[in-house]
Amino acid sequence: MLLKPEPGLAEVGPVGFWLANSLGPTLALVIAVGWPALLGVLTTRRAARNLAKADLVG
Repeated sequence: MLLKPEPGLAEVGPVGFWLANSLGPTLALVIAVGWPALLGVLTTRRAARNLAKADLVG
């Protein structure tokens, strides 16, 4: 579905419509913003921890 350079609204639209209707627009927005932010924070912390362990200077 998302392998095309520009997926059409007919392919992506129904999923967004279903999520907004089943979760509600507020919860869908919180999930859409929250999980990437959480993933970014967790991977950044892990990378900082691994760098601190592997760094010979620090």
